[in-house]
Amino acid sequence: MAMQIGSGIFLSFFYNSDTEHAFNSVENLIMRNVRFGWFVRYLHVNVASFIFLFLYIHIGKALYYRSFTRKKLWFSGILIFVILMLTAFSGYVLVWGQMSLWAATVITNFFSSVPFIGSQLVEWIWGGFTVSKPTLSRFFSIHFLAGLFMGFLTIIHLLVLHEEGSSNPLGIKSKDNVNFSPLFLNKDLFWFFVFLFFLSYFVFFRPNAFAPSKLWKSKPFCYTKKYSSWMIFFTFLYYIKIYP
Repeated sequence: MAMQIGSGIFLSFFYNSDTEHAFNSVENLIMRNVRFGWFVRYLHVNVASFIFLFLYIHIGKALYYRSFTRKKLWFSGILIFVILMLTAFSGYVLVWGQMSLWAATVITNFFSSVPFIGSQLVEWIWGGFTVSKPTLSRFFSIHFLAGLFMGFLTIIHLLVLHEEGSSNPLGIKSKDNVNFSPLFLNKDLFWFFVFLFFLSYFVFFRPNAFAPSKLWKSKPFCYTKKYSSWMIFFTFLYYIKIYP
């Protein structure tokens, strides 16, 4: 999370949320003209993918250990997941490539199904009658604020965890606590360095492995027949296909 906030603040110094300049500010200014801008951007993108990978593993472990019995802990975690999806999607749109434009168009149109106020709600989100400059500016603000809010929710989640305690395979509650150091500290440091190793590989050698290439600028009047989704949105993409 600290990597994302730090790299995100750095990228925001050079990003332009105007639809005419957003793509160039990312692909030309940040990637080619800013010193180590390519590194910070690839770090930001790949850490986001790893966060979702670890999150799905964490949710699977929580389900296996029946952590949903700890209601406050479970609901705070679900809230973090929802805010994380909002943050990831808004960040996906900010590049303003062809897929970013159509992703924003499709997802925001879901709100048109809201009874009575659907059309007005979509126009309010767009800031007009189509996805345009006001839409991109709002997504930039949402991405920035949601990321900071998610950091705050993470602290709340850890405080609730400290209050209710961790789950275990046996599903029992015990007052026999174990100190965080040195056992858990050494274990976490080990896996942190393993994570850095794999992160370095993807950042330097395969930076676009988790996300499809968005190297073509958005063209509102052009429709691309074949789209590929970012890895973390695969599940939700198939939900859309199954339930039209």
